[in-house]
Amino acid sequence: MVTRGQSMLMGERLRALRIECGLSHAKLSVELNAKYGIDISRDSLINYEVSDEHHTKAFKNEGMRIEYLRCISDYYGVSTDWLLGLTDVQIPDLEDRKICEKTGLSPNALKVLERLKNTTPFLFSAEEQPLMDILNALLESESLLDILYSISKAAAKSGDFQKAKTDYGYARDIWGLEMYYFSKDVEAFALQVFENFSEKNFMTQSRINEWLASTAAPQEGKTDG
Repeated sequence: MVTRGQSMLMGERLRALRIECGLSHAKLSVELNAKYGIDISRDSLINYEVSDEHHTKAFKNEGMRIEYLRCISDYYGVSTDWLLGLTDVQIPDLEDRKICEKTGLSPNALKVLERLKNTTPFLFSAEEQPLMDILNALLESESLLDILYSISKAAAKSGDFQKAKTDYGYARDIWGLEMYYFSKDVEAFALQVFENFSEKNFMTQSRINEWLASTAAPQEGKTDG
């Protein structure tokens, strides 16, 4: 059963999807009829999108036929549960949706993980450690939270740039300090992860040093050439 709050959310989501696809209500009606053989009038589609509880046509989507709901969700490539406001994850695949709901991963992030699962490293030879093993080591590292916290702090500080637009030195000092701490966290994180892999002969210390040198920030006053 769709509650009143879910009805409003459903209206918002239906409208957002239609606008994202660049469709008018009339065009959407034609598209649904051509693809699924269903006849949903332009006025019905307008009423389904109402998200103001005081509107005279509010809550009309509560009476939407199941057939219409399934066809509309399939047309947009989203789940019926998402349209109904029962989940915040759009993807229709139930297994993937459960993973996203449990972990907080976005659907796109999940796709990236699926690609990594069967991808061999491009920097190292194929017989070496799979990328998923590297990713697992990163996720299991105690330093990961430090890096995420540093990113969060740096992002929060970026709001101060509104104040600092006329004061370059102020902006540089704020951002520079946060990025300095962030770079230190990244360096410690990389050393910890690579040290674990080195014990398994994944990388030699010389290759670790080469990697750190290649990612180090250039010193002030030094230029190429």
